Amino acid sequence: MQDRVAEASEELKRVDHLIYVSLKYTRTTDVLKNVIERMITTAECMMNALGEHAKQTGKIKTLPIQPMMKCKELKQLYAAEQQLIDFLEFYILLKALSKAEYNSINEYRRHVTLIAQLEEGEYHVHIDKVTEFYKNLKRYMEYIKSFM
Repeated sequence: MQDRVAEASEELKRVDHLIYVSLKYTRTTDVLKNVIERMITTAECMMNALGEHAKQTGKIKTLPIQPMMKCKELKQLYAAEQQLIDFLEFYILLKALSKAEYNSINEYRRHVTLIAQLEEGEYHVHIDKVTEFYKNLKRYMEYIKSFM
């Protein structure tokens, strides 16, 4: 379980570098996509840690291997913990952004924006939004560490 948390911390460091170094100098939608992918990897490590915690406490015997199935299982398991539900909803949003068709505007400029075509409509991801995502992910990680 602690290995999963450590792995998530390492991934979070990579996200930090992508946002504050790579994105600062490159400013392309490819870097925005990479940031989202790294955030997904970080969230999956955190979900694995939650799953191992649930196994150790005897709440479940097994957890599905597929990340989205694991997410649904954890949502049912921790339905009373609103912060964990918010984290899992955030993960679902990141997955949707990752899989969506997208366009870009203002590439190579400060206001580079990835426009994802989601079922609900267009979703704009820019540097400030990605930074907000990063801060949310850090907050969720701290909560999950204290929860376990």
